[in-house]
Amino acid sequence: METNSQACTAAVRDPHHEPLHWDSRYRSIIGRLNRMLEQVHRHPTSDVTGELDQLVTATLTQIVPEERFMELVAFPKAREHRLCHQSISIGTAKLRYRLALGKGAPADELEQIRRLWLEHIEVHDRLFEAFLTARG
Repeated sequence: METNSQACTAAVRDPHHEPLHWDSRYRSIIGRLNRMLEQVHRHPTSDVTGELDQLVTATLTQIVPEERFMELVAFPKAREHRLCHQSISIGTAKLRYRLALGKGAPADELEQIRRLWLEHIEVHDRLFEAFLTARG
């Protein structure tokens, strides 16, 4: 899966490690991806388009308020953060479209989306968290 931005290319320590300190929004997104991956690994011809629709909805529900808050507090990396959100969201929507057409490799592409989210959480969201903490 190609990304639309270089904003999401930072390395992450362990892309399969999901820290317990993540809030419910992260666990929800990664949990959905994990369940879809498990489903397509068990049943490679499974239709996960409905689950992808739910993932897109959950993603937008999370990122829209987060991006507004970043602007409100004048986070200096807000543009890069937003581009990363857009890249992941567009990649997810493209996968949803390809699967609806009967094309694509669901397991590989779902794993790529999962990896991008893990990187985003561990790199971009941690930068925002550090910015907020430093502001007091």
